Amino acid sequence: MVQRSQGAGRAAGPGILPGAWAKLMPSAPILSSDALGWESLALFRFRNPVRWQMQQPALAWHFVAAHLLNPSKLAMRLNGRWQRGRTHPGEVIVMAAHHENAWEWDGAIDELHLCLAPQVLDAVAAEVSGRPTELVSSISLRDPWIFQIAVRLMTEVQSPGGSTRLFGDLMAQALALQLLRGHSPAAPVRAIERTDLSRASLQRVLDAIEGGLSGSLSLADIATAASVSPFRLSHGFKREMGVSLHQYVLRRRIEHAKVLLRTSDEPIAQIAAAVGFASQSHFTTVFKRFAGLTPRLYRCDFRDRR
Repeated sequence: MVQRSQGAGRAAGPGILPGAWAKLMPSAPILSSDALGWESLALFRFRNPVRWQMQQPALAWHFVAAHLLNPSKLAMRLNGRWQRGRTHPGEVIVMAAHHENAWEWDGAIDELHLCLAPQVLDAVAAEVSGRPTELVSSISLRDPWIFQIAVRLMTEVQSPGGSTRLFGDLMAQALALQLLRGHSPAAPVRAIERTDLSRASLQRVLDAIEGGLSGSLSLADIATAASVSPFRLSHGFKREMGVSLHQYVLRRRIEHAKVLLRTSDEPIAQIAAAVGFASQSHFTTVFKRFAGLTPRLYRCDFRDRR
């Protein structure tokens, strides 16, 4: 039994937000995206007790759970109807926003909870289908794309890079598109390949990135500067530049950091902050991945060659 959410099928009222949802779980999250400034996406990791029953109020955001470890019996109730089965590592749950819900499980599930703001899904649906947003809620789903998105987000939360806010925005777009592709009657009917950027728009994007390397760039900020939608920007940029928007921003931050390391005596911590990294340790990790050396060794190597 699967259930759909649209219009009258939604519970009255806005529902609770992701932070309140997490507080109602039987144990505190062992990982959370709360400190990363993501505006349209939230992630929590839970290691649940072996057996539990609970009833939750309606969640205002769309919900996805990715099962990491330990198979379990699982039941979900929406609108008075139960879905029962077994869930295994690698499977996902999809629950549309605005449903009161109840859960039962028998098995210590280790899982990721992703919450997606409805306006993101609505905006992507308008771009690719033109039909009202509708999700099919179900448990024990095999969707490798959504599972991969969840794991990538977990990795980013565990070790934030230099464009964590932008990464979260882009993953929200990717999650919305896959939900529409695999879990909605409003499947994409318009070719995503047509989401190109004009030369003028691309130049405005590049200018916005260069002007924001020291700050926390968001997808919405760059899209607004370029006068394009976030969805068009997230998909059209790679087609034009041959690299994803997130990777391009990281590379530009590292290139700017190289200049500062070569031309100034500023402490590495200050350089990290100047190119948009939240901490020196995260800056060092990303810098070494791109440059092959730590910032300190890069600076020393440059000076030794002079």
